[in-house]
Order: sequence, then C-alpha cells, then structure tokens
Amino acid sequence: MAFAMAHYEMSERQACKLVDLNRSSYRYEPRPDHNAELRQTLVELARQKPRYGYRRLHAVLSRRGSPVSPQRVYRLYKAEGLMVRRLRRKRLSRTVKALHMAVLHGPPWLDMDQSNLPLFAPAQKVPAGQLRPIVATNRFRLSPTFDHSLQRTRHPKAR
Repeated sequence: MAFAMAHYEMSERQACKLVDLNRSSYRYEPRPDHNAELRQTLVELARQKPRYGYRRLHAVLSRRGSPVSPQRVYRLYKAEGLMVRRLRRKRLSRTVKALHMAVLHGPPWLDMDQSNLPLFAPAQKVPAGQLRPIVATNRFRLSPTFDHSLQRTRHPKAR
C-alpha cells in the first residue's frame, strides 16, 4: 500500500480500492498480549508436571497468588498445544490371550455345534478364471481368504 501511494501518488483510499482491501484492515494494529507472562508460567509448570491438566495447573497458579480464571487457563492451555501425557496400559499380547482362550475352550474349529454357520461358506459366485473368495468362520473372527485352486473345468462342446 505504501509503495503504491508513494510511487503513483495515490491516496490511501484509492490504493486500498485497487487491491480490494478494507481501509480498517490496512490500519489494524494488533493489541499487545496481556497473557504473555501467564502463558510462559503455564508452559513452565506443564513441563515440570506433565501429568497435570489445566484444572490442577489452575490450582497451582491460584496457590502461587495469580488471580486467574479457570477458563483463561484452559484457553491458554489449548492455545499452547499442551495436553496431559497419558500412560500406556500394559496389556497381554494377543498370542498369549488367544492361547489362553484355546486352552480354556478348545480349538476354534471344533465350534461347529454352537453356531449355525458352516465352517467354509462361498461368499459369491464369480466367472471362471477369477479368484473365488471363501469366508472362514470360527468363534474368534470372520476372515475372508482367496483360493486359486478352485477353478472351473471346461468340457468340450459336443458337435
């Protein structure tokens, strides 16, 4: 804007109209950040205590004598991208869990009497030369498999 006004002797109004910009946007000056000190304190506390959320950090700030509302702490907490670091749960691996289930309930292929589903069910009919999906069902999962060996044999035409 200043370049157009200086070199082409345009008014501010004409220069703003040329680039399709509101004059209020051109003259806008951002306000100073009143939360800079609080923001810095909050980030330092969050790094010292990574398991503290915004509510607990608000309590710590209140004990230190900072008169600040919980909403302001929450807004700054989110704006800085802070979050509680969650601990990962310790779980048994799937192989141990499946082995445990197999020992308790027997192998999954012996489950035919408890379900109405057949062990192998063709999912759909397909033209010759394509893969035929087969759905294998058992107590633990429903898994589609593809079989290349199921090919249709062609009979010669009788003349």
